Amino acid sequence: MPPRPSYLVTMSVVFLLLGLALVAVWPRGSALLANSSQIHSNQSSAFQVMPVQQTPAPAAEPHSSLDQYAADKARIAQIQAKAVRQAREAREDRRAARRAALMAATPPAPSQAAEPKPTPAQVPGGSPQAEALALLPDFGQSPDQMPCLAALWTRESGWQWNAANPSGAYGIPQALPGSKMASAGPDWMTNPVTQIKWGLGYIQSIYSTACAAWSHEQAYGWY
Repeated sequence: MPPRPSYLVTMSVVFLLLGLALVAVWPRGSALLANSSQIHSNQSSAFQVMPVQQTPAPAAEPHSSLDQYAADKARIAQIQAKAVRQAREAREDRRAARRAALMAATPPAPSQAAEPKPTPAQVPGGSPQAEALALLPDFGQSPDQMPCLAALWTRESGWQWNAANPSGAYGIPQALPGSKMASAGPDWMTNPVTQIKWGLGYIQSIYSTACAAWSHEQAYGWY
């Protein structure tokens, strides 16, 4: 059975309204789609990972810790050296105190009597030089030899009867060894006259005159 006209009219109206609705909605839908795409694009760009800007760390001081360690080590060394020095000083103080206590407790040693020193015999006529001048003729020399003799024995002994040399020489003529003068007298250690006699005899036997002995002394430093 064919459809009724009212039904056809109704359906036509419905399709017409749907068509009009689509026509009206279509531009807005396109705009909405465009806006949606733009929003999505903006959101995507907003959520892009931005490069992180790192703040540079402050430059480290490479030597600060080493310098601090060296300073601490030097300070410790100073403290140790001071402690060692104080200990040494205290030890020296104790030793000094102990030494002083021992000295105070030790009784003084009995004083020994000083050995008597030999005293010169009296020279007849005064000085040894005067006695030598008087004895020159007895040993074959004239008085004009006295200046040479005086210079010779002044250099050798200063005319000191007790002049001693580490070599063993002794007396006014510096006999070596001094015991040689015993041939002139047993008092050769203390008597200037005995020493002068021995010296003049030595000069006479070796050089003949005092001036010859003095020349040898000047040339070689001994006679």
